[in-house]
Amino acid sequence: REYETRDPRAVVLKHLPDWPLGLDVDMARRFHKRFAGEEKLWNGLGGSGHLILAASFSIGEEGYPDIIEATVMPVTREWMPFEKLEERHLIEKAVKDRRHFVKGLRVNLGNDVPIAALSLTDTGPTATAVFLATNRVDDAYDEALAELMRTPGVEHVLWKSGGDLPAASGKNVARVQRPAMTIG
Repeated sequence: REYETRDPRAVVLKHLPDWPLGLDVDMARRFHKRFAGEEKLWNGLGGSGHLILAASFSIGEEGYPDIIEATVMPVTREWMPFEKLEERHLIEKAVKDRRHFVKGLRVNLGNDVPIAALSLTDTGPTATAVFLATNRVDDAYDEALAELMRTPGVEHVLWKSGGDLPAASGKNVARVQRPAMTIG
């Protein structure tokens, strides 16, 4: 933590406090601009979550690492990634209620593409995809979400912060089909 006050262009990791990762002036500006939302979400956790950093770096002449490229991801105390406050509330509710679920990840999809925040696998033989209800006015997004929610083989629900989740069946745990991954 002492490095944060000495140089605002340094990233100090919890597990490497004596080895700050340096950011040049341009990289520091771009980093804080690009990841302002993630930093805000992480700061809002009040110490009850984490901010994961993935970065490439090189060792400078002084022996300290300098970040070349970086990305960050806020996660809950259970290490579940989230993109917005409502999604964090949904994950916290599912964890508190001891639900079985698979967490959806955006990976290479833009923010204009709807995805299920999570899929409940304890709602019977069919999983239930849970989408966040948004208050954004975007006809294209709404149409894409409606189309996605017509996908057969899985139940679909919209969830609003503070709302209840579909009831768990207590018997069956659905298997979420994962696409085959081909490398090459």
